[in-house]
Amino acid sequence: YGPYGYYGQVQNLAGGVWSSQNDQNIYNDYGQASLLFNNLGTFIKQNSYNTTYVYGRFQNSGVLKSQSGNILFNTSGGYVQTGATDDVVISDVNSVGHLGFTGNINLDGTLAVEMSNGFAPFTGEVFSLLGYGSYAGGFQNYSLPPLSAGQAWQVSYAPTALSLTVVGGSSSGTQI
Repeated sequence: YGPYGYYGQVQNLAGGVWSSQNDQNIYNDYGQASLLFNNLGTFIKQNSYNTTYVYGRFQNSGVLKSQSGNILFNTSGGYVQTGATDDVVISDVNSVGHLGFTGNINLDGTLAVEMSNGFAPFTGEVFSLLGYGSYAGGFQNYSLPPLSAGQAWQVSYAPTALSLTVVGGSSSGTQI
């Protein structure tokens, strides 16, 4: 009978795409081995709207993209991000990709946001993009879609979540 799955390392090389098109979870082989997912390419969740859980070590130097639903790294310190791009797609006010981390995350690299389906947000709308137990650091680069005249993006790093707010162009705070 043996183990109920494969175990070892996953190497998603630069230019490669790992596409999660459902809500299946990625486990560390039920405790039999230590999963290592090394992402140098693109890891994308698409075509499903619930949560995909990732258990085990995940090293990300590529693109982590949530086009729909939630990717939750249930790894208490097993997620490492080095110069990566965290990319979230907003389709409408009720359909926002989301990235979650159960432990501490060291943020760096680029925060990218895309709008799809012609969505144009109103001033005052807030989008929760990342959730975490705690965080250190911050993104060095932002790739955000243009807004209507008189609007700007405001990035908020809260103790357990990162969000974007559409503000009027004259609002105070960190605007991008």
